[in-house]
Amino acid sequence: MNAIGCCGVQLYRFGEAVSVPFFTDTWRPTSFYDKLEANLSLGLHSLVLVDIKTREPTLPSLARGKPVYLPPRFMTVRQATSQILEIAGVRGEGVTSISNASPAIGVARVGTESQLCVHGTLVELLSVDFGPPLHSMVLLGSMTEVETQLVRAFCVPAAEAKHFTQRELERIDEAAERAARAHETGFIGEDHSSCSDEDGEAPDELATYAPAPALVAAKEDSAVAETALEVTGTATEADFAKVEGALRALSGVISVSSEPARNSVKVKASPGFPTASAMIEAINFVGFSAAEKRLAGGVFKFDPSEVDVEGGSATADDFLDAFGF
Repeated sequence: MNAIGCCGVQLYRFGEAVSVPFFTDTWRPTSFYDKLEANLSLGLHSLVLVDIKTREPTLPSLARGKPVYLPPRFMTVRQATSQILEIAGVRGEGVTSISNASPAIGVARVGTESQLCVHGTLVELLSVDFGPPLHSMVLLGSMTEVETQLVRAFCVPAAEAKHFTQRELERIDEAAERAARAHETGFIGEDHSSCSDEDGEAPDELATYAPAPALVAAKEDSAVAETALEVTGTATEADFAKVEGALRALSGVISVSSEPARNSVKVKASPGFPTASAMIEAINFVGFSAAEKRLAGGVFKFDPSEVDVEGGSATADDFLDAFGF
């Protein structure tokens, strides 16, 4: 809760915090919206925590007694804002105090070097590129003069922030829809035709669970982690296509390349998203087994065969000496 002070609003002027869950076709709760309205009626700000789904088992795997987990899914500021405005539209003007023009702040990766805070109206935040997760929001109540000055100092105005193009927004929404279907059905779709370019080919950087523009930005960033996985159970190019499709469906993945001759795949991703265990779970989900071989970029890790110093009884100093540090 204290961390949200980074955007410049005063903590003691917050009302009850709310969580916005992912909507489904059959479940669209509005209880969080009523709390937003209650906070606004008192002139208080609302901390809006957005949904995350990690280690979500599929129903078929639970029935078999051997859980298989879907790739992680992180709600974005765009998705949370869209759901809030959807409810506002259903309730109509004069009934709700929330509208397209309601002031808000979108924040991403609070406490990290890439932290981003953008202030604007709800409709302005819809197209802002907040980058990789984690995201959250503040729906603003009445502002004091001090808060207004601090928000201007600590936040980027929406008019000056990086925005997605209309084409990019369409692709993001398509990716979000595929992710929703995967989590509802327990099936990761392999057909990327709905997100293809004009020439009919699906772009390499587009992942089912992550906005393509965010991945393009990550690709241009020097901070890229590379993970090599050894895959077993694959026999044909079609098998590797399934593996690549499952990996591209993970949030933060930039590119996937396979080496069938070595039974391995290499994944380039934003550091920390996804984890190696999430990649392995995704491969298990499509019927194959995998193990991590090597992770490079950021903190360097060695293969197990490289760190067998003195039969496993070595100290940290022995380890450093063995590699010349």
